[in-house]
Amino acid sequence: LNTTSNTTQCVSVLKSLYGFLYKRSFLLSNPAGTLEYPHVEQRLPRSILSIPEARRLVEAPDTKTFIGLRDRAILETLYSTGIRAGELANLKLADVDTEERVLRVIMGKGRKDRNVPLTRSAAEAVEAYLKRGRPRIRGSQRSPLLFLALRGGKMHDDTLNAAIALWAKKINLGKHITAH
Repeated sequence: LNTTSNTTQCVSVLKSLYGFLYKRSFLLSNPAGTLEYPHVEQRLPRSILSIPEARRLVEAPDTKTFIGLRDRAILETLYSTGIRAGELANLKLADVDTEERVLRVIMGKGRKDRNVPLTRSAAEAVEAYLKRGRPRIRGSQRSPLLFLALRGGKMHDDTLNAAIALWAKKINLGKHITAH
């Protein structure tokens, strides 16, 4: 059990209960008003990949399938640019230039726009996906989004993480990997 998490929950419950009782005039003062939440250490992710592991993961998708083409382009893009999963999910077709090898991230962290360079392999993977993979996804003609879920909608974090976890499992990576 994570004691910091449990303590945080206890403090939250007490603050809510006593705050409610005080606001409803059942108490003259709020005894939990001065309680402080415990300090939570912020740590780096535990599952950091080595360069060979990252390369194996990026190369895992079967590019003979449209989903493999999509997932390869996603993995190459995430690995080469370092953009966040949410930023990747919000990329539009107009935000990628494979010839100039650049992505335009709109409203990224800090609500700022920025241009992010693409590696040659990422640009090639995105181009292959756009030519041979994306057209085979339902609703792709109507969607402005670059990367699409199987049914043509937006790829949410859980969809991205599931796809990445699938490829990590297929290559027996033995680590819990997320898009982040």
